[in-house]
Amino acid sequence: MPPEASDRPHLLFAPYYKWGGSSEFVRAVTLAQAARRRWPAATIEFLLPGGAETRHDCPFPVSFNDAHLDKPTRISFLNREIRERRPHLVIFDCYSHPAVLDQCRAVGARSAYVADQPGTCKRAFEWSWLWRLDAHWQQRPYLTSLAFTPGQRLLSAISATRRAIFDTYFDDLPSDLDELQPEIRARANQPFALLVPGGGGYRVDGRHVGDIFHAAAERLHAATGLDAITLLGPLHQGPIPEGQTLAIKALNLPQLLVLMRRARIIVTNGATGALHQALACGAACVASPLGGSDQPERIRRYTQAGLALAAAPEAAALAEAAERLLTTEGDAIRQRVSALKPVNGIPLMIRLIEEQLALRADRSVSKASGTG
Repeated sequence: MPPEASDRPHLLFAPYYKWGGSSEFVRAVTLAQAARRRWPAATIEFLLPGGAETRHDCPFPVSFNDAHLDKPTRISFLNREIRERRPHLVIFDCYSHPAVLDQCRAVGARSAYVADQPGTCKRAFEWSWLWRLDAHWQQRPYLTSLAFTPGQRLLSAISATRRAIFDTYFDDLPSDLDELQPEIRARANQPFALLVPGGGGYRVDGRHVGDIFHAAAERLHAATGLDAITLLGPLHQGPIPEGQTLAIKALNLPQLLVLMRRARIIVTNGATGALHQALACGAACVASPLGGSDQPERIRRYTQAGLALAAAPEAAALAEAAERLLTTEGDAIRQRVSALKPVNGIPLMIRLIEEQLALRADRSVSKASGTG
């Protein structure tokens, strides 16, 4: 393998999201940070949607597409950036296009597509993608069902795309309470509830979801005496609310996992990010639909399977459901959750990136031999 591909790969991440959702961003950044540790000399860059609701906390160089809602402009933006940067591997998250995959081939780049919903998964099986896309890494949208339909499994057998399945994504770095702020450590050293409304960019009836979750924490504390920590989310707008319980804006993922593993109960949203991470930590959860068409169905399935409790995105409803988790009902849920064995996609995708870089090197060698 050429040294630039094995030791100094050029990785380009292109997560796509809109309307306050940012799980695609978090997943891509988490994977990119793991790639940085695997290849310290790598060139890692991001292509992000622009606009008021995008993320501006990416720890890597970024180019923004302010016209991302216009599909032709989106395709032109991706093609131009890929053509100019000429990366070794482009990792798309929840959006790509056959013309963009062709552009990857034209510059000698491999392409990988990460998806987490039935709709985004379906695109990777479209006829125009089957011999253009190099890799498809699917986050299973529901822990209670298979990732692919029988027809999709058949197409997998005949297409050139290499596919893999995972359930959650977290960079499980060593981290402990000593790395946290003193006010967080004080609460985490005793029984506490953890409230995590995800990115915090959504609103319900005009209220920021972080404010709703903090109000639920205050109600829970008043009713039970249980302390609580609310992570408002990096997209939270407005002041940090104050009260008897603690509200902070955000933590990095390893620190969040430390709290998830110690929390007595967790209240979160119905997306595949924080909810699946909490379940992977063996937590008993209340799940509330805060945005995205997939959240109500996921919550319905997990409630039916006895893996979580559902609650409306209202402070009183969230607090009431959280109280139920403090009873034997919560113990039964925790026991069922402990039987789950979710696959963490971060170490899996790092191995698959290595595979794609090796395949790119093989393709380059074959092309050079053919030319000679």
